[in-house]
Amino acid sequence: MRPQAALDADIESVATPEVTVQGLKTDPPVIAKQKGKKRGRFQFSGDEFVKESGQNPFENKNDTIIRLKGHAKLSAKNVKISSPQIEVYGDDGKMAYARGPVEIIDTRNATRITADEALFIRAENRAVLRGNAKLNAVFAGKKKKKEKLQLTCAEIERNFDTSVSVARGKVVATTASGVLYADSAEFLETQDTLRSRQNPRIFSGEDLFLADNIQWNMSKNTAEFQGHVRAYFSRSEEGQKKKNVDSAVRASEGTLVQDDSLLHGQRLSLRRKVSIERKSYSAYSEEAEIFGSGAELVKAREQVVLINREENSKSFGDAFEWLRETGYMTLTARKTSRTRTILYNKKSVPTAEIAASSITRAKTGANPQARGDVLIMQFSKDAAAPPVRMGAEWAEVRREQKIIQLNGSPYVEAELGRIGARDIILHYEEQRYEMLGILPGVVEKRMTDSVQGD
Repeated sequence: MRPQAALDADIESVATPEVTVQGLKTDPPVIAKQKGKKRGRFQFSGDEFVKESGQNPFENKNDTIIRLKGHAKLSAKNVKISSPQIEVYGDDGKMAYARGPVEIIDTRNATRITADEALFIRAENRAVLRGNAKLNAVFAGKKKKKEKLQLTCAEIERNFDTSVSVARGKVVATTASGVLYADSAEFLETQDTLRSRQNPRIFSGEDLFLADNIQWNMSKNTAEFQGHVRAYFSRSEEGQKKKNVDSAVRASEGTLVQDDSLLHGQRLSLRRKVSIERKSYSAYSEEAEIFGSGAELVKAREQVVLINREENSKSFGDAFEWLRETGYMTLTARKTSRTRTILYNKKSVPTAEIAASSITRAKTGANPQARGDVLIMQFSKDAAAPPVRMGAEWAEVRREQKIIQLNGSPYVEAELGRIGARDIILHYEEQRYEMLGILPGVVEKRMTDSVQGD
């Protein structure tokens, strides 16, 4: 699947559904039974004060209600609440309900949450806010610089003891380095971390990252991805409104690090079942690193398989590298092994195979070169016939002419030994070869050697 088509399919699959928010009195949250020592009382004030008996919709019982109206304010342990209307339930102030617009401030760190309505449960030191919920917090970024987080959603549930906020319904968390979207997410304020398992995705610049589970440390500018990791790298061309997705990446696990000290300022490390898709090639491996926004540099290693659509070839090796700026591309093997490149014709039938220490393209449009004890097999049109074997110090694949030029002591393996020539040209699609300037004395007669040995 091409990168843009893959992105369109992913975006459609993770589209956040519409969220219908019910009021707190209509659909109250679960309230735990009070255990242990009771917390201190509320402190409150307002322009109007009314104390009466009435129905407590959160515990479904008749209860004492204190109604505050007009610039109503209420405070408890490390919590301040302000709203035009606040209702306090219970003789000892078990809970407080505030209605529109509501502002709650955590006095320990000045984290501010606003919503249409809120319920604060004093025994749990917990608040549930619904309707246009918004959280604003500050965290220490790189070089201890203060940075801001703004989180919007349908509902926020915050524990003021642990400073953990759970956001639900069309979650959008925005920082200077990126934006996280999800159906639900947790904000662990003491760790400066956002995590989500509900359709999470991060937009950073022109790049998009998706996974089953995302944990984003905002202060360190790092993100951990687990399960069905996907990344899409885009680059807007001048005059274009829509960004073109030119690289699509998939893996089982990944880590994103953004730091000016890194090459191109960003590194995405991928692990297990990695695939990299571009219009011109596909690369598969067990590990890979993508550097820079827009995938400026790609490095893959371990069991690399490279499908080159421009060359109509399939290669195998141990390490792969591609540079966007120049189009430089190389595939290398370990010292004890070789790369293998299979060339195909228009009917996807293999015509030749190249084995070498490395195969490299210097830039976009350049001819690939195989180097390091090059061995080539030319397959016969007759499937029953054995392939012709040849070799050289290095070889060049000229795709426009559909030939392989062997250089540096080229030879062909003949029935009686190796036959050397000045030039050997393999027409790999036509499945034939030419030998120019056959060199005298280069023929190795194995039969003669055998006789002399006797």
